[in-house]
Parts: sequence; structure tokens; C-alpha cells
Amino acid sequence: MKRRAWGSLLLAVMLLAMACGKKETAEEKKKEKETVSKQVESVDKKTVYVTPEWVKSVIDGQQPESDDYVILETSTTDEAYKEGHIPGAYHCDVHLFETSTYAAYADNTIDYSNAELGNIVSPEELKKVVNDYGITKDTTVITYGSHPATEREAFILLYCGVENVKVLDGTMEHWKQAGFEVEKQVNTPTPSEEFGAEIPVHPEYVLSLQEVKEQLQKNSNFKLVSVRSLGEFEGISDGNYPMLQEKGEIAGAVFGKAGEDANTMDEYMKKDGTVIDYKTFQSYMAESNVTKDNEVSFFCGTGWRATMPLLLAYEQGWKVTLYDGGWWAWTRNPAENETQMLTPDQAKTCCRFAYTESEIFLKMGEKDKEVNQISIFPASGTLPPVRFKSDNTDVVTVGEDGKVTAVGEGTATIKMIATDFSGRNTSYKVTVTP
Repeated sequence: MKRRAWGSLLLAVMLLAMACGKKETAEEKKKEKETVSKQVESVDKKTVYVTPEWVKSVIDGQQPESDDYVILETSTTDEAYKEGHIPGAYHCDVHLFETSTYAAYADNTIDYSNAELGNIVSPEELKKVVNDYGITKDTTVITYGSHPATEREAFILLYCGVENVKVLDGTMEHWKQAGFEVEKQVNTPTPSEEFGAEIPVHPEYVLSLQEVKEQLQKNSNFKLVSVRSLGEFEGISDGNYPMLQEKGEIAGAVFGKAGEDANTMDEYMKKDGTVIDYKTFQSYMAESNVTKDNEVSFFCGTGWRATMPLLLAYEQGWKVTLYDGGWWAWTRNPAENETQMLTPDQAKTCCRFAYTESEIFLKMGEKDKEVNQISIFPASGTLPPVRFKSDNTDVVTVGEDGKVTAVGEGTATIKMIATDFSGRNTSYKVTVTP
């Protein structure tokens, strides 16, 4: 009996020690997480992309943003949200902020003549959304979900006037991999009565179709960047858009990369599922002669993909806008809206060039005359490598620099041709008299 008693006592002590060890380990882990949370540095208000650790530090009350923040999961359905979300987050469908071409196509209500379809909803509708989610202009809004749906929602919140908008760099998987808690209960936001400013606070963040045309025509510092697949840009593919099958590109646009089709943004995502760094983004823009010094407007099919490079540029202080109508709005009226079919290398110079005069008159013997001016579209464009040709060298000859010499009486046509096989060319008639 004594041996059994001592054995039972020893076993009890061992179990107690193990339990204490487990408790101690759990407490250590908790302290470790709190320490990590406290060590997360604050970020600038204009910084958009943030880490799971930073978001956790906001939840833990360790950041200035901790006093007033909202976390939004941006999926178009609530399935992912119900499977597990960041604690305290609300599901906020990105389609609440726009009129969706996909949704209209899916339920067979799409109006193919409606150039406004897919655009940001009215200020009144936006006000209702932000009020319903308890968001004011001073609320820090942290968005997360798939890309670029999340960027689309984040951009529209900035457009509304929310001063501090963040995007989780990565997805819910990155949150889990960081070892943070996942919540499954459905949270309901407490509505707010006032946003604190008239929506939109930043109407200048969005360009209309007409404004894009004017900028392309007149502004030598303006760049219109297409965030579409290579096939879409070159007019080879419709990007697998079920409702947007017109091929080509907006005249004057340059290539900004995207993914394989309209449904991917592979070139803006790293293999680990986070967004590319600023240096990579800069290199993409440099390939199309776009820099921070330019006034840059991004567009895509209907406004989702374009918001990824836009936000990368925005947080680095670029002067950026969104052409929200995109290829959808442009192609609703093909008779009025010019298109192009060029490669990225061809487009980075210009869409087209033209002699300003259709006919020139010379006297015989006039030599090395620069008789015609060239207009280039868009206004920010440059002339590509060209060659010159006279169709009647007995009347007019033309040099490599485009200057002409009148050698005989009659008429001739001088043609300037891009040497890159793009088909771009222009010509004028020369009449030579004695």
C-alpha cells in the first residue's frame, strides 16, 4: 500500500510539473507575441501595403491607428470570410463600390451600350457604404483579400476621402503563417452618421474619358499606362473577358504589364503571394519611358488591375490618377475613340506622327530645305526611327534628315516611314516650278 501511495504521489507530482510547464510555455508564447507586436514600427499615413505583423500590432493597441480602425475583407462573396477571417474584420464586397460588368453579365442584365458600367458608384451610394461600415475620413481602414479586388476597394476609399487606407501585403494565408488568431464569427459594424467630409474628397484621383483625350492631346508630361496583358495591349487577345471582346488598345497608351489575361496580375505578384517591390515597379515603368516626374494615369478593362500599380506609385509620392472607364468605356463608341495596335516598344515612342502640311511648293534649285513640320500624338510622344522616300527623284530628292532638294519641274510625294515595321507613316506632296 505504501509503495502504491508513493507511486501515485510521484505520478501526481510529475503531471503537475508537466502542466505547469505547458502553462509556462503558453505564457511565454503570449509574451513573445506581445513583444513582437511592440517591436513593429509605425508606418507613414501614405504607406499602403502593410505586413500581417503591423495589422496585428494595430489590433493589439500598439499603433497610433489603434484608436480608430476598421478591417475589411473584400471578397465578392462571404464564403472566404466565414471560413475564417482576421479578428474583428467585416466582410465588405468590393462590388458595393462599383457597378460590376461581371455581375451584370452573369445575371444576363448587361447593357453593352452603357459606358458607365463598371465605374465607381455615385457619391450618395458611396456615402451609404462608408456610413454603414462606421467609416469616417479619420478612420484607418485596413483591407485584405484577393488582389486586385482589394486594391480596387482601397483606392475607392482614398477617392472618398479616407485619409489612411492600408492593404495587407499578401492574403489570409500570410496571416495564418504568421501564427495569428483566426476568427469565424460574423461581425456586424456599427454605422456612423457622418463621414466628416463631402464625398468624394478627391475627385481629381479619377479621370473621365474626355479628360484622358485632352491630356493625351495637349499635355506633354502626361502618360496613359495600360495595365492589361501583353496580348490585350497588342490587340491579339481579348484577355478572356466574357463581356469585353473588342481587340486593340487606347491610342496613345503605353504598356504597364499585368498578367496572362484579364483575370491575373502575375507580373505584380511575387511567388510568395505578396506584391512586387517599388524597384521592380519602377523598372516596369521605365521600359515604357514612364517616370515619377510624369503625370500618370492608369487604366485596364474596367478599373481593377490598374489600381495595383497606381497604389504602388501613390505611396511613393507619384502624381497618379485612374481612368476608371478603361477599355470598356473607350470601346462603347469606336467611331469617336481612336485605337492602336502596337507592340510595347513601338508604343513607347508614339501612337502616330503626321506632317502638318499636305502640300508644299518649291522652286527648282532650292536645296536642303526643311519645308514641313511634324506633329506627334500623344503630346508626350517622341518620333521613332524613320526613313524618308521620294516617289519621283527626278523632281525632288530627300536626305536622311528629311530635308528636300528640288531638282526638276513636276510633282513628287515625300513619305516618312517608321523603320520598326509598325506601319506608321505620313506623307506630303511637293510641287516644283521653274
